[in-house]
Amino acid sequence: MNWKPIALASIILLALLSSFYLYRMSEEASVKELKILWPDLDEISSKLCMVNSTHHYLESALLSCEGSCYSLVRYRIYLPTDDELEMSLPLQILKDGRVILSTNVSAFKRNYTVFIQTVALLVKFPRGAEIKVLNMSIRPNECLKSEMEPPQVIYTRGIIDDWIILKNGFRIYKIFDDVYAATWRGNASLICGGIKLNLRNIEPIKGEIAIISLKGRCEVELNGERAPIGS
Repeated sequence: MNWKPIALASIILLALLSSFYLYRMSEEASVKELKILWPDLDEISSKLCMVNSTHHYLESALLSCEGSCYSLVRYRIYLPTDDELEMSLPLQILKDGRVILSTNVSAFKRNYTVFIQTVALLVKFPRGAEIKVLNMSIRPNECLKSEMEPPQVIYTRGIIDDWIILKNGFRIYKIFDDVYAATWRGNASLICGGIKLNLRNIEPIKGEIAIISLKGRCEVELNGERAPIGS
């Protein structure tokens, strides 16, 4: 029997399966640069993981993890000078040792700060994946002992240019899938299935917003009026 055609077919099949795996994984990985401030420590203390070496810090604040995972990420380099800098840094997402996403992200330093840092990044990744910036890496969902099932909320401040206003006045901006930036004025709550999550009173005029991870089709209630949100 001539084994060469069989061996060649096996190699081609393995290559196709590998390509399909990487394509499927790449669909589960993405990065968005957000115009938001990194949340206060007391806001994300239960969600925060950090790795560091001399003058380098990679931080993750896990928003939620069920199926796909979502985390705020930033990378900082300590540089106590009065220089102003702007640059791009390489970011990769790896799953099972394979790179499933490779991109560059924006970083900057102002003359009144002592860090070069990336903008706040919202990263979508499959469970167990590794996020790598330069030579530092972190696995956000593995370094936390507790699960972060949606719905989840992280409060911060930021600028969103393209709000969509729901019928009850609740403002949203879709970032990924069922992850939104949101802002509102008044008493608000989030209802997903049997879960009702009371939201804080925030001040939109001060740029206060929330990053919200939903679980399927939900509703937001604002000042007694409900509106649907999510898929």
